[in-house]
Formats: sequence, C-alpha cells, structure tokens
Amino acid sequence: MTGDTPFVPRLVSVVIPTWNRSERLLGAAIESVLAQTVPELELVVVDDGSDVVASPFVDTYGDPVRCHRQDNRGLGAARNAGVHEATGEFLAFLDSDDVWAPDKLSSQLAALDADPDLEAVFGRAEQFYDEEVDDEYRRRHPIKDPLVDAYLSSAMLIRRTSFDRIGPYDEEHRNGADIDWFLRARENHLRTLMLPATVYHRRLHESNISITESTANQNRLLALKRSLDRRRASGDPSVGGND
Repeated sequence: MTGDTPFVPRLVSVVIPTWNRSERLLGAAIESVLAQTVPELELVVVDDGSDVVASPFVDTYGDPVRCHRQDNRGLGAARNAGVHEATGEFLAFLDSDDVWAPDKLSSQLAALDADPDLEAVFGRAEQFYDEEVDDEYRRRHPIKDPLVDAYLSSAMLIRRTSFDRIGPYDEEHRNGADIDWFLRARENHLRTLMLPATVYHRRLHESNISITESTANQNRLLALKRSLDRRRASGDPSVGGND
C-alpha cells in the first residue's frame, strides 16, 4: 500500500509468507486465521517463488484471503511484501507451518484497546510435533519447554504506525529477519505487553528452517553484532566501547 491512503480502522491485516509449503500445512495456517474471532481481518499470503504456484490453492478460500507472488527473496522480503499489500490499522504475521489459537487476535486487540500507549502485544507459544514426524526426529529434537513466552512475529499483534516506526524486516540476511527486527524494536523502546495466554502453536517438522538452515545461527550472531554496533554508535551507556 503506497501514498497517503489511510489504513482501514479496526482492520487486522495478517501476512503469511510461504515457500514450497505443502497444502496440508499452509491450509492449516490459513484456517487458523479464518477461525479468529475479530470482526474484520484480511489475509495476505505471500508466495515467495514456490516451485508450485500457491495461488490456485489459496484462491479457493476466497475473501478475505488473497495471494501475492514474488521471486524467491527470503522470509524478510516476503513479510515486507505482505506489509506493503496490507491495508489494516493492525498487523499480524504467521509462519505457513504454524497455527494460532482461536482467540489470539481478539485478546491482543482488547489489550491494545485498553492502553492507547501500548504498541505491540505478544503471548505464549506452545510447541508440538507434526503428525508425520517419527520417533527418531522426536529424539533428535526434544521439546524442552512446551510453553514459552514468545517474542516472535507469529505471536505478535502490532499497530501499523508502530511497525513503521521500527522499520521493515531485514532482507539481506535471509534467516535473521526476526531477531534483527526485535533487536531494533528493543533499541527503539517498542512498548509491549506479554499476555499469559497461549496464542500461537509452533509446529516441529522435518523442514523447519531454524533446524534445516545451517546459516541460521550465523545470521543470529550477525544481527546481535549489528545491534551492538548501533548501540555503541548512539552512545548507549550500557554498551562498552571497543577494546
């Protein structure tokens, strides 16, 4: 969305990036959004250059779901494309292999309504194994903390003005989008609230990017270094100087 067009009041825009995701998992994600108990929402599915075009499947859902396709550029670029397409006053994100609790948006929207100074609301995440993973996978990837406070995009509802204040997701480092954005949010004092309720269910399966991508940890470390560099440059007294 460009220009001076105002965003639609009370509308929640949900962005689901997807790349080569099965219809089973993508469909579950879409349906968990459509099951939300908010009066107005739109859902933008961003097909990030999947080998099999996602729009024929996505289009079967009809309004308020639509599909935007682009060349493969990574998670950050796909989320940013969805934000560009979004028209709502509020933004939410969901990974295409995960699902939301039915009252996720309504509970977070109520919290934002109760405090005009609040910018973003999070909630707890519950991790679960996909039905197709075997016992060997479960042994290799044990769930140590089934319930965690989730400072993650998939667990967030944020005012569009606040998202714009922090800026878009990093597009240069394909697997560091979340940590880079949240480090910048912390540096810029984003006003947040963590709800005690579970809002998001994170699926563990064979193609989790955080498990399969060897560069994920490297990009996290790079995001941390860039954050420290920015804080030093701004004169943050909590950060020591270079030795």
